[in-house]
Amino acid sequence: MIFFRRDASPAIAEQMSKYGEAINLSIASAQTVYTIAEDAKAFIQRLEKSTTPEEIRQFLTGLANLAQEGLATTEKTLAAFKEVRTTIISVSPDRPQDVSGH
Repeated sequence: MIFFRRDASPAIAEQMSKYGEAINLSIASAQTVYTIAEDAKAFIQRLEKSTTPEEIRQFLTGLANLAQEGLATTEKTLAAFKEVRTTIISVSPDRPQDVSGH
């Protein structure tokens, strides 16, 4: 955990807003991963019943598209958190007491 003084600079305050945006992206990533898991579960259940090759192909295409979308969102999330952390550390008048967490 990183601790800063209450009288943080405007640059740090701006990063707090960006941090909130990064949190929203992480929520979107989690929702996508959840959807992928639910779809995979449904797919397995469908395979237990009679499923045509065309249905399987359509489902796998949709699942692959969703996975690609989730990967893109996750990459944006990671970049957003890294940017906020780097900027906060660089503009902080005092170095953070603890910079663990990469």
